[in-house]
Amino acid sequence: KKDAFKKTLEPYLETYGKDMLNDFYRHWSEANKSGTKLKWEMQTTWEIKLRLIRWDKNSEKYNK
Repeated sequence: KKDAFKKTLEPYLETYGKDMLNDFYRHWSEANKSGTKLKWEMQTTWEIKLRLIRWDKNSEKYNK
């Protein structure tokens, strides 16, 4: 599962860079207590492009 999720981030490498995508991946690939689902799978809605846009904006705000 984690490898498949990582592959979905590859098209955004040039736009957001390796460091940001690694942070995003580490956050959203966290497994639940039973290890059956990843954090991103437990969201009611998920559109990776929109999540990355939000992550980028938040990182600018919190990394000053």
